[in-house]
Amino acid sequence: MTEFAQILAARSRPSPRSSTPQGDHPDTAIDLATRSGPAQSCGSNLQTTYRLHLAHQRPAGPSAVERRSRLRALAPVAEMQRRGWLTDTADLDQLETEVTALYGMSSITDTPSFAAAARRSNADGELTPIQMAWLARIRALAGRGTLPAFDPTGLADLATALPRMLRDGPEGLVKVSGLFRLCGVAFVYEPALKGSKLDGAVIFTDGGIPALGVTARYDRFDGLLFTILHEAAHLTLGHVTVTSGPLLDEGIEQTRDGSEIEQAANDQAAAWLFPTGFAPPPGRASVGAIAQLAAHHDVHPSVVIGRLQRDGILDYSQLRNHLPKVKPHLEVATP
Repeated sequence: MTEFAQILAARSRPSPRSSTPQGDHPDTAIDLATRSGPAQSCGSNLQTTYRLHLAHQRPAGPSAVERRSRLRALAPVAEMQRRGWLTDTADLDQLETEVTALYGMSSITDTPSFAAAARRSNADGELTPIQMAWLARIRALAGRGTLPAFDPTGLADLATALPRMLRDGPEGLVKVSGLFRLCGVAFVYEPALKGSKLDGAVIFTDGGIPALGVTARYDRFDGLLFTILHEAAHLTLGHVTVTSGPLLDEGIEQTRDGSEIEQAANDQAAAWLFPTGFAPPPGRASVGAIAQLAAHHDVHPSVVIGRLQRDGILDYSQLRNHLPKVKPHLEVATP
């Protein structure tokens, strides 16, 4: 006997009396639909009964509360909406579709394809939702437009020249994006999400384009320049490839973090800043002495101040008024 015939047979048998009020019994709607109406509509009512039966057999999907919870665990949706990364809507279907597309997932239940990385406060753990959101944004922005093939040699030449090109300060940052594009690298500025603790990242797009992303978290010129060179070093030294996932950097104030890869990138960035080596000024690190040392190395004075701070010769609270801000210049430095 088919499933449909079994249902019809069950409906034709009288059911025992029940103390449950007729209007509260879960089968009341089905029974009434089957027994009501003229005889000629019997077949239609039976089909309705069968469809309702099938609906009862389907497993229920996640509730709206569960879906919202899943989205919050995956991404900082409210902040992403505030920044315009996601549509400002309460429509869960649309939000799930947009997050899935941004993260490069085939389903909202998939795991975003970001590899673990170095120089994070949670370096031994998984990427946080905030870090994943920022990375996804960088990857999406870098994927717009076309670039020439990646040129590691050209990138190394640019990194060598960049400190001298920016010797006058952050005003020259407006040219940086175009210079990196000539090397086949997408330069992307996106302010850090609150709690991300990120200064920069290197990541490849799905199309194989290397992207160098910066946050300007501390909004100081010396820190930004060092981050740019540090990330460029990851690319020129082959630390990150299309298949290796992103390398993230947390904390420009750190000198060592136990990672050989990170230290190699630090060393290369320092060599690009000070090709002949760096020696602190004799005696007190006065403003005049710093200016002379900056002129000797042909770099902006804030670069010398940053190096003295990293070496522990100056406290990070000292000479902060000599560290230019960069965010206004970066806002016009990326397309």
